[in-house]
Amino acid sequence: RQYYINDAKKILRKHSDLKIVGITGSFGKTSSKHILQEILAERYYSLMTPASFNTPMGITITIRNDLQSIHEVFICEMGADKVGEIDYLTKFVRPQYGVLTSIGPQHLQTFHSLENIINEKFKIIENLPKDGIGFLNYDNEYIREYKVKNECQIVTFGLENSDVDFYATNIYYTPNGSVFDCVIHGEEKIHFETRLLGKHNITNILSAVAVGYYMGISTEQLQEAVRHVKYVEHRLQVKKDGG
Repeated sequence: RQYYINDAKKILRKHSDLKIVGITGSFGKTSSKHILQEILAERYYSLMTPASFNTPMGITITIRNDLQSIHEVFICEMGADKVGEIDYLTKFVRPQYGVLTSIGPQHLQTFHSLENIINEKFKIIENLPKDGIGFLNYDNEYIREYKVKNECQIVTFGLENSDVDFYATNIYYTPNGSVFDCVIHGEEKIHFETRLLGKHNITNILSAVAVGYYMGISTEQLQEAVRHVKYVEHRLQVKKDGG
């Protein structure tokens, strides 16, 4: 096992120009990963960890089997059910961009306290390099109230909250999906349409839009990617039966 992990590390280090995005959270990370993949694929040849391959061996398998020299971006979902796992994964993969989607009392039996969960999840931000960028969901009170121990740039997002860098407003839903405007830094406004439903999916899209914006994806590319984002199976997936 350690041999394969070390081999994966060597492969990653050979890709010196690879942009790496780490995503974690108590919930929302898999959906956010899929949306981000759609957005970044508008400009980059991008690879993401498949399904829920968010453990050391799952990530190792992805790197060893799928990462190629032509890949420009690696989107890595990182899961944890006990203290030390996000710390380990971030030091293994070394992302330059970190996304924290949410924090909640998941896996309390193995984490033992909510404080442990909060401190561990924030490793994805606090282990970023000083020139990295951390993306935080400020709708989550645990994330909003935490004092980040890193000098890296922090970008915030949320729903109907003009105090954050990216916020969604004018949200409404139809049987065909959701429509909303994203306000960026209180100035630029971008209109989005998506097949996805649910406020949580608007938040997931915001996180991906924020990352894409900072990675140079144009307004038109952002809109196009969000318009074509597919449902993640079993995650508020619409099924039609006789209309």
